[in-house]
Amino acid sequence: MNDRKLVTGLLNRQLDDWGTFQAGNTYTAQTFVLGVGDGFFVRANIWSPPARNAEVGAAEAANFSYLIPHDHNFTFMTGGYLGSGYRTSIWEYDYAKLAGVKGEFAGLRFLEHTSLPSGKIMVYRKSIDVHSQEHADEFSISLNLMIMPRDATLNAANQYIFDVEAGTIKSIASQTTGRVSICELAQHVGDSTTAGLFDSLSVRHPDPQIRAASIRSLVNMLPAEAEAVFERASRDGAALVRELGIAGLESGTFAEDAYQRARISLGPD
Repeated sequence: MNDRKLVTGLLNRQLDDWGTFQAGNTYTAQTFVLGVGDGFFVRANIWSPPARNAEVGAAEAANFSYLIPHDHNFTFMTGGYLGSGYRTSIWEYDYAKLAGVKGEFAGLRFLEHTSLPSGKIMVYRKSIDVHSQEHADEFSISLNLMIMPRDATLNAANQYIFDVEAGTIKSIASQTTGRVSICELAQHVGDSTTAGLFDSLSVRHPDPQIRAASIRSLVNMLPAEAEAVFERASRDGAALVRELGIAGLESGTFAEDAYQRARISLGPD
């Protein structure tokens, strides 16, 4: 942050080779990756005043996570690099107490309303801090130090979008979405090997969303084994999986309606 030529120098070097400019950057146009190392990377985020055009402003709010209360499934350090920065309201919650379904009461506790001006450094704690960012009053840049352990993908927690007025989970935005979709696809084209993999995933995967999706696929692929699958699920440590198991034992079929109500939905990262 003390290197006032850091961002300028990087942009100049990348613009000089336009064909590889920000190659591999999967973030929105608001974010630029500055550098990548072993187990970490550094990025710059751009924060702008709201657009005068209402339609453009609404699109910016949705695409750039303005006014969307959310947490992060990783811990990171952020610092104000240029300008007065964004303003933000911050809450905290207890991730371990949640089943992780839409509409669930999250027990948010308000902490503060603050900002990120040039020179200020903050740390957002993984699956604890929730913040809702407001537009900056002037063009601003923040830098993020992102620490990514080698097992970060496997052990990634859900990232939640919150309804702070109701105090509930509004939706879930995480990489789990794509993995659940793969589970749903595989049940239609899988074979006995696939069923065996689902059997293992339904018990051993750390994410209850994946366990639930695996149970669904396994029951659809091997209906004769449904009762045994449901009985095992009824003892799962996660409420989502446990309730699907109990409902399956009671009805003899997979509780599709309950599954879809709890099904994760995409939101901004």
